[in-house]
Amino acid sequence: MQTPLPPSTLNGGKNLACAAMTIGHVFQVENQATVMFLQKVLHPGHLVTLKVTHDSGRQAQQPLVYAPVVALVTSFLFNSVPGTIDAYFSVTVLILLLSRLLSIASLRARSAPSWHGTLESGVQGDLLIPFAEDGWFRLKGAVDDLKAVTSGGWLSRRPHHPPLVDAMDWIAWLLVYIAVVVLANASD
Repeated sequence: MQTPLPPSTLNGGKNLACAAMTIGHVFQVENQATVMFLQKVLHPGHLVTLKVTHDSGRQAQQPLVYAPVVALVTSFLFNSVPGTIDAYFSVTVLILLLSRLLSIASLRARSAPSWHGTLESGVQGDLLIPFAEDGWFRLKGAVDDLKAVTSGGWLSRRPHHPPLVDAMDWIAWLLVYIAVVVLANASD
């Protein structure tokens, strides 16, 4: 929980060249998460066509956000006999949950828009991305959506974030150590 996620390790240091087939510009895919995704869906020796849409799949994944919390509460309710729940164990789990929530909140407060530039509403784009000698990708969709997934860094930070965000990050980091101390008092 204490190891920050370094975005540069997602793509293994690999940068991909990209060509806009509609206007002829050539650039690099800077978004590490996109490069990692392309590495996973690569089909060697083939052209893989992907359609990029705005907020695709976000609504379908919303119920899954609460699945860990529901599983945790359910395990507390059904796997323990009333009166035998160890308070130290319960407090430890709640501290770890609070730590994770503070980490997520500070991460969301720090993340900046991934690309800057003029909006091109309604303009469709078509990108060709050669993936070394293994295969090729074709990304189709609105130009604004293509810019969002190819340019800018993943988990980029705002240049000036409030001290409250740093405090949340520091408290989340400290809570993990407090949880270990509390857990030491729990029964076997």
